[in-house]
Amino acid sequence: MSLPPSDFAQTFRALIVPRLRPMIQGQGLLIALGLAEYIEAQNAVMAEAGRLGAYRLPIEHFHALEEWIGAAIVKAEDDHTRKLDERRAMVERSRLDVELWDRRTRQYAAR
Repeated sequence: MSLPPSDFAQTFRALIVPRLRPMIQGQGLLIALGLAEYIEAQNAVMAEAGRLGAYRLPIEHFHALEEWIGAAIVKAEDDHTRKLDERRAMVERSRLDVELWDRRTRQYAAR
């Protein structure tokens, strides 16, 4: 016996959507690193959602899921891009500190 459409949608939201979140985060990271394009990420997550039963959702719920996945990927990409930018800035500051230390070390060694 299968669930009525509304019960299936609620069950899908409760059980399957949390399983998609790590994949969305991973796809957002791939986009931020330049290793994937948005459409590839969207297709990968939608394929997984379909494998998990998204195609059984009522059409309005399916479209809402598509929109949510798209927005979640964009948010994940933005979050990862911000973190990567912070880390790159930290690495650059460290590189400059090492350069300065190296220059000063050479100056003192030359005396």
